[in-house]
Amino acid sequence: FALSKVLEKAEYIQEVIVSRNRIGPYGAAALFLAASKNKSLKTLIMRKCRIGERGAFAFCEHIAKNAGSCGLRQIDLSVNRIGFVGEKAIRDALTTRYTEYPASIIHIDLNGNLVFQEIMNGVTHGIGILLCTIGTVML
Repeated sequence: FALSKVLEKAEYIQEVIVSRNRIGPYGAAALFLAASKNKSLKTLIMRKCRIGERGAFAFCEHIAKNAGSCGLRQIDLSVNRIGFVGEKAIRDALTTRYTEYPASIIHIDLNGNLVFQEIMNGVTHGIGILLCTIGTVML
């Protein structure tokens, strides 16, 4: 929360890297709120900060809806356990932002957040290969 207070007042900070810190959803909400008011901050790296689905919703509320006062252009939210619902909310919020403010593009990295879906995809592909092998042997 101390970093969010600094970001609210800082005029020259352009990049913040807080990767691999257990910020959680409430800390992420505080950072997103501060970043939404900071025009000088261009890059926010929050890889592996465990922000979860609630953190994704906080991103939508503060960053994606404040295009006028937010200077962010690049954000890394990879490996944060956001899940499918959180990622969809971010995608929808950013789509709305881009239609209203086309010049306010944010490059966002959401890799590694669909853990359950990725595991199930791997399992189903493995089962498919196994069944193909059995079918080929039986012929």
